[in-house]
Amino acid sequence: MFELTLIIYFLLGFLDDIIITSYYFYLHEKKIILSGLTSFLITTLNYLVFYYLLLSPEFIKNVISFGLGCGLGTSLIVWYKKKFKNKKLAKVI
Repeated sequence: MFELTLIIYFLLGFLDDIIITSYYFYLHEKKIILSGLTSFLITTLNYLVFYYLLLSPEFIKNVISFGLGCGLGTSLIVWYKKKFKNKKLAKVI
């Protein structure tokens, strides 16, 4: 049976890398406030996740789940920015 913990770590990894990739886009576009806020979110989320990962009894499965979420999150936001490069929606992210 698929564990809820793996789904949670996958979603946290997905969210984490969407925030991290957005942070780099904000830095590139010189958006000071947004880059500062995303930096705060990245630091807070990563320390909380790594704390609970280290304490988890199924460390390896959880790390793999988190890593898969990270990979998918980065891929999705880069694809989104590339697809909507010249459109107004892409400027939101």
